Amino acid sequence: MSRYKDHMDQVSRRALRSTYDLLSIATLALLSIRQQWHTIGNQMDDVREHGVDSKYLFGSKRTGYKYLVKNIDWLYAVTKTAESDYELLDAWSTVPGLGLVKVGFVIQMARGVGGCIDMHNMLEYGIPAAQLRFSKDLSTKAKAVKLRGYLALCNELGGSEYLWEQWCHIIAAKRPAHFASAVAVSRSHLQYLDIPITLKHEEA
Repeated sequence: MSRYKDHMDQVSRRALRSTYDLLSIATLALLSIRQQWHTIGNQMDDVREHGVDSKYLFGSKRTGYKYLVKNIDWLYAVTKTAESDYELLDAWSTVPGLGLVKVGFVIQMARGVGGCIDMHNMLEYGIPAAQLRFSKDLSTKAKAVKLRGYLALCNELGGSEYLWEQWCHIIAAKRPAHFASAVAVSRSHLQYLDIPITLKHEEA
């Protein structure tokens, strides 16, 4: 098992441990919108201390966080029992402030499926932003097409684990002052979520 897959599995196990842990993972995705990854640890600490009043929960992020808190029991039940990637993506797409890409990030962390095709990956793979644009007001049919298309794209690009690993390489190359390696970027997910890091995770 690669260290990337090991980190992903650690995060997924934590997500399914409790509603609080799943809320933390969804909050991580929410905070990461249009933010540099190395700043997210401090932002998570601020949300843990101040909750909905955190200075980092501004605009639609605060709306999304309130929705998460109110609906986390339902989202947790769906995340544990969903029988398809589509069912997961569909449920999480209801969260205000989470676009298609960050919904993909949530299910990638929570269940090891889907993926986060953010602006870094869009540039890497030549994907136009318009292709991933998502509106909560889509008709049921149009929404289904969009969600299924996104899952198909994630698989076409290599799948959830591959997208995780490639994104970590991209961030490590862009932010060498903050991350010594791609493995360090991958490991930071555990650190931001307060998941204990064993010696196995510290090999690189």
